[in-house]
Amino acid sequence: MSIKKITIVGTGVMGHPMAAHLLEAGYDLTVFARHREKIEDLLEKGAHYADTLKDAAKDADAIITMLPTEDIVKENIFCENGLADGAKKGTIFFNSSTVSPEANKYIGEELLKRGMRFGETPVTGSGLQAQAKTLVFLYVGDEEDYQEALPVLRAMGVDAYYASNQYGAGAYAKIASNAMMAINMLSFAEAITMATKAGVNPEMFVKFCHGGGPQSAMADKKISKIINRDFSPTFRTALMYKDAGLASDLSKKLEVPTPMLGVGKELYKMACIKGLADEDNCAVIKCYEEWAGIEIKV
Repeated sequence: MSIKKITIVGTGVMGHPMAAHLLEAGYDLTVFARHREKIEDLLEKGAHYADTLKDAAKDADAIITMLPTEDIVKENIFCENGLADGAKKGTIFFNSSTVSPEANKYIGEELLKRGMRFGETPVTGSGLQAQAKTLVFLYVGDEEDYQEALPVLRAMGVDAYYASNQYGAGAYAKIASNAMMAINMLSFAEAITMATKAGVNPEMFVKFCHGGGPQSAMADKKISKIINRDFSPTFRTALMYKDAGLASDLSKKLEVPTPMLGVGKELYKMACIKGLADEDNCAVIKCYEEWAGIEIKV
């Protein structure tokens, strides 16, 4: 069985370019969005618009959710007249939202009970990688379903790797990777603030670090946003804080000490309280700039 008709729910910073790539790949795409005006470009490219979640799921071979929290994911799938009510038997759901392992286990089990299929499909990358189609997916679920899903996932990114048939495994990997990303951003923020206050050119500093152990994807991708004062979100500070909380909960469950994560979570909380929640996660630099009494610029 090949997937031809796809529905995507969640067309924000990540989901919007993912939807665009699916259209470019020739898929018959239906989009559900609360604000139609934000997806007019997708409709102009041939996407269909659904007024309700139930209608969005009708006739879909696959349904992709790319939403900010697990409560929103579950609500969209299982509410009255939601996606699960509209989907036909055998439809495969892909959840690329960052949620807890327990949430993906619940979603998978409930969909299987209804005669549908579920693939846990966490993704590494932010809005920039989604636009460039350089995302990397994991797949957790039935291995035959993975083979069916592979062309779809590759249409949105570089590749997708099969991980396990045990729901929750993908969320564990995603949460751990986001914990590392959160800490990397903060280590870069501290280093670039220190170097800049000492009189070092921040762009040159990042180029210097790129050649050795301090090399960081966060530094390479965020330096231009910081010095150009462009804090438009590719991954919001609020979501970084949310994901740090998921990682903190996981560390408690596994009894793994994570002191750096603990401090990092509080720093993102401070950034959100400061009013930076809806800005890019690199806006946390504004906290460091305030503390150091400088602005990072060339």
